[in-house]
Amino acid sequence: MTRTNRRYRRVSEAEIVGQKYGKLTAIKEIAPDWTKNRVFLCKCDCGNETNIQLTNLKNGRTKSCGCLRQKSKYNLKPGDKFGRLTIVKQAPPAGKKGNWYKAWYVTCDCNNYWQAKPTPEDPDGIRECKKVRQSGLISGDTQSCGCLRDERIAEAHEEYRRLSEQQTGLFLEPQGDDDTTTEENTDES
Repeated sequence: MTRTNRRYRRVSEAEIVGQKYGKLTAIKEIAPDWTKNRVFLCKCDCGNETNIQLTNLKNGRTKSCGCLRQKSKYNLKPGDKFGRLTIVKQAPPAGKKGNWYKAWYVTCDCNNYWQAKPTPEDPDGIRECKKVRQSGLISGDTQSCGCLRDERIAEAHEEYRRLSEQQTGLFLEPQGDDDTTTEENTDES
């Protein structure tokens, strides 16, 4: 029995050049990258040129030069409200070693204020504001300074106390007035 080597047909450069993949148009094949994958020079609709691996073009993983990612659909500005928080101004980017994220200074409706420490970017420090991540505002994970959480915990404790009293029989139901009970008794006789 002979064994055949199944190989995929290598797509020629002529079949790729001129094709459109998302916002990218393949211009020409360039030397393979360090992973030995085929790489194409592509031109984006925005005008930028970039090198993209053929596999990423074909499977749709790369759709632009990066301009799609840069255009955020969330254009936040001072005055926008998220839950009980109101945006005051944009904070300097925060994070470590390339994991940068957008942050905003916000105030809470409950008038609980924070004292921010002065930083090299903001020597005076923002008074009465808290620095929060943009992703937390958009996702709804950050809705207040903590006052909303405290209120929900207090409500949960009150509900638990009420249910515990009902189950143990220690809950005293409000009694009616003595006058109404006597009137009812007199009507029945």
